[in-house]
Amino acid sequence: MLRIDAKQLIENDELYYHQGILFTGIAFFLNTPLIEKVNEYSQGKLIGPYISKWLDNDKSILKVEIDELDGDGELQQALFEGKPFTGIGYDIDGGSCISESDFKNGWSGQEIDFHNDGKVQSILLMNDKLSEYVRFDGKGYVEEYKLNKFNDFNIELFYTEQALRTVRLNGDFFGRIHQDEYLLGIDVPDTLVKIKELVISPRLCLFGSGINDELVKAIIYNKTLGNTNSIIISGTSLSLGTIEDLIYNTKLTELRIRDKRTDIMLQLPCSLKKYKAEKSQCDIELNNEKII
Repeated sequence: MLRIDAKQLIENDELYYHQGILFTGIAFFLNTPLIEKVNEYSQGKLIGPYISKWLDNDKSILKVEIDELDGDGELQQALFEGKPFTGIGYDIDGGSCISESDFKNGWSGQEIDFHNDGKVQSILLMNDKLSEYVRFDGKGYVEEYKLNKFNDFNIELFYTEQALRTVRLNGDFFGRIHQDEYLLGIDVPDTLVKIKELVISPRLCLFGSGINDELVKAIIYNKTLGNTNSIIISGTSLSLGTIEDLIYNTKLTELRIRDKRTDIMLQLPCSLKKYKAEKSQCDIELNNEKII
């Protein structure tokens, strides 16, 4: 729904219009530098105060236009009227609210960004144990997902047209996450069964020491892997046998592997040369050197 400066609303017989149409959305009442109130409307009718799904809804919390803060809250402490800011900052650009962020003692924390039509673009939530981030495309499909459980693991997933394209994983995500720890409330491929049911992109990238045999075997069992023609593998914990299983279960035209492990490098070059002899159409590189 739209998220606009309340000055754009026109009231007539207790109904509110935006550009001649009964307004459904969120309206921000600005009294620079403060946001005096934020209301929600449906079909022109006032529903009441806007209730955020993500940030603090305490009525007493200070709300300001983010441009009124001195400092971004990331590289330098954000100040309001000379003091470290605690509250919510709204980014009002061209009459629309495109983000809302909370600040504590001048440092930004959770943040929600919006597309111009008011749909959620990205959400970053965090607590003292983890941070969780998701970015959506204009149709509401996940493009990027990140979960960082501090001092434990971190995972990043990237999608293209709803197909999994990249997994970047360090630590034991599948063994160390619990359902009650999630903050976003969205479906996450956090079991090997879910991995088997995903759609795999024609280009698949696997990065990080958390990429192990168990995970990749689940990918191999995924029926859509047969559509993958390009694979990049870098810095993983995969065994030689699993690397071979992965590439032989696809019809590759491109294969890039970066691996510095001594034990794997004793056998991997020979294995890739054998694969190249069988699949001459595949362009193969190992640690940036072509296999011919």
